[in-house]
Amino acid sequence: RIADIRRRQDPAAALKLFEESLAISRRLAVREPENTEFQRDVRIGLERIADIRRRQDPAAALKLFEESLAISRRLAVREPGNIELQRDVGIGLDRIAGIRRRQDPAAALKLFEESLEISRRLAEREPDNTEFQHDVGIGLDRIADIRLGEDPAAALKLFEESLEISRRLAEKEPENTKLQRGIGIGLARIADIRLRQDPVAALKLYEESLEIGKRLAEREDSIQTATDLVVGHYKISTAVTGAARRKALQQALDMALQLEKAGHLTADQADWPDLFRQELGKAEDSE
Repeated sequence: RIADIRRRQDPAAALKLFEESLAISRRLAVREPENTEFQRDVRIGLERIADIRRRQDPAAALKLFEESLAISRRLAVREPGNIELQRDVGIGLDRIAGIRRRQDPAAALKLFEESLEISRRLAEREPDNTEFQHDVGIGLDRIADIRLGEDPAAALKLFEESLEISRRLAEKEPENTKLQRGIGIGLARIADIRLRQDPVAALKLYEESLEIGKRLAEREDSIQTATDLVVGHYKISTAVTGAARRKALQQALDMALQLEKAGHLTADQADWPDLFRQELGKAEDSE
């Protein structure tokens, strides 16, 4: 608990505390190797340390995550009916895949696919469990992201299945902002793929996504909702021409400038105003 509190302000100090805690957990697990709780404490300790070391030393973090996954697998085999332990395996697979994704996307894909299989089984066991259904949607998106470059058609099917899940979950919880936003993101992802071959269909998807963004912005005035609107207007500009394109770009630019003035653009978003100005200039020159 102390380490969790100190983690943001002093990760080095938090790391030492987590390492001390892990050493204790290891000793207890050695004393009682059949004690599932002690074994799970070791797994959690490994993951906490790996989370801190991930940025500066991804190779070291990978080894810790792999040791953690090995523990999760043993526990899941020991108690196949324990849903929580089965889910731990899926989470461990996702974490390792996240690290390996850049250097070895093929290996990451296999890990994500195994994780998705676990999520599907759990979702079938408990079809009313929103969290398990959401896990399936996330798994589909992760696999689609990797397959997008080589097989956009396959990625499209995965994104569409994920969107269907998002819609079902959002119908159950219409006030859940996160679920509603998930639909908007899913629509935009599908539209991105369909844009080249069917811009009319893509535009409809972008417009539906933007409408969701507007409703959420009315419900909650936040940096996130404002940023989503900027992206939504820009996405629409890519699917239209003429006056409609200029209008969408101007709306994106105006909102981006408001965020910039308030100091709410991240480092990755800092060039948005210039980008929109350039695109707006091109649109005007083409007339």
